[in-house]
Amino acid sequence: MLKSQILPGTAPPVPRMACTATGLAHAAIESPRFAQREDREIWSAGWVCVGTTVELVKTGDILPYTVGDQGIHVARGEGGKLLGRFNMAPHGGCRFVPLQCQTGAKTKCTVTSCGYSRDRGVMNAADELATHQYLGLRPERLVPVPVYTQDRLIFVNLGEQTSLPAPFLAQHALLEHGATHREVWCEYGLNWKELPARLFGGADAQPHGDWLRAEIRCLDETIEIRWMFPNLVLLLAQDSACALVVQPTALRLTMARVTGFGAQKDWHAMLRHLLCNDITPDAPAARFLRTALARRMGPDAPQGGRT
Repeated sequence: MLKSQILPGTAPPVPRMACTATGLAHAAIESPRFAQREDREIWSAGWVCVGTTVELVKTGDILPYTVGDQGIHVARGEGGKLLGRFNMAPHGGCRFVPLQCQTGAKTKCTVTSCGYSRDRGVMNAADELATHQYLGLRPERLVPVPVYTQDRLIFVNLGEQTSLPAPFLAQHALLEHGATHREVWCEYGLNWKELPARLFGGADAQPHGDWLRAEIRCLDETIEIRWMFPNLVLLLAQDSACALVVQPTALRLTMARVTGFGAQKDWHAMLRHLLCNDITPDAPAARFLRTALARRMGPDAPQGGRT
């Protein structure tokens, strides 16, 4: 089984002044109450990418993922079917969510199934000590979560939205058939909304509904970049591809689960380079972000919402 590797501190924290680079008020970046609103109106209301099938190799493998503040997992069932479920202990067994877990930062806790704690990597159901907090004694009684896969990418839906995600624009064959490489977790000093937008910089990006697409120049190579709001970013080259699954871990920290496809490429060097891009409120990526937030949270969202 492929093992995840965590690379902390792969990008320096961004100065406070960068909070308004995308045209969002500070409240939209730094307010725990706004993050709670995002949990209700973004993460828990539509399709969210939670990882790739690359990590779920054997029957019984479990991929944990905290969607907003909701603890869920996707398991590889009999016959290869993927099963999405809420965790048995989504609040860690606490009678009330402790105040220290409501600051907008995922805590380091032994109960990793909790929606307020940091995630752990893929595990197998045979490890009953590790998986009990996820599965309990009767996994079949857990609340189900709709699961959809496209080109080895896994999506879940915690809301009432029934339509499937829009198909990829001119799908990239490597995402479906290319060789895969170890998934690596990288944590960046950016709010989750800023990280994808900064990857585009000031590129002339074209929106297509929930998708934003552009061709950019990076390290002497032209690549295509696609952002499916809220949290999937694809970097596509001629002989390789990269999928970033973006996940907030604090108000100004974001985890990117990075999986490479096709030829080996130093995608992390590219990410570090792209995250140094300047971006202004008038940049197409910044406008796309504000429009996507307003579509889900109302017209007050780009100004930080009513917190």
